[in-house]
Amino acid sequence: MIRFLLALILISAAAPAVARGPDFVGNWAINAKACKVRGHDGRLALSRRTARFHESSCAIRKVARGKWPGIYYVTSSCAGEGEKWTRRDVYAVRGKGKRLVIVNQDGFALTYVRCR
Repeated sequence: MIRFLLALILISAAAPAVARGPDFVGNWAINAKACKVRGHDGRLALSRRTARFHESSCAIRKVARGKWPGIYYVTSSCAGEGEKWTRRDVYAVRGKGKRLVIVNQDGFALTYVRCR
């Protein structure tokens, strides 16, 4: 019994720690004022698997970390307002995690602030 417990402890210690989510996960808005307005059309909720905009949502299919910290290449399948499309964006987390810049495949960028 003691050997079993010792083996279990050793296996647990050797197991990798659960990785925390990408630093883009959280609630964002186009400005601090929009963070305070529930349902504001400038809000964005990001999880590991979804991106929820005002009138659309996306299933995040692939996330690749960039060469530099805070950079992610994100491919998503989206739907909203009766349409479906694929997005390929670059997410750049900046300002000690307080800002998120999303650049789409056409080079258009939007900057969001983290909502607390």
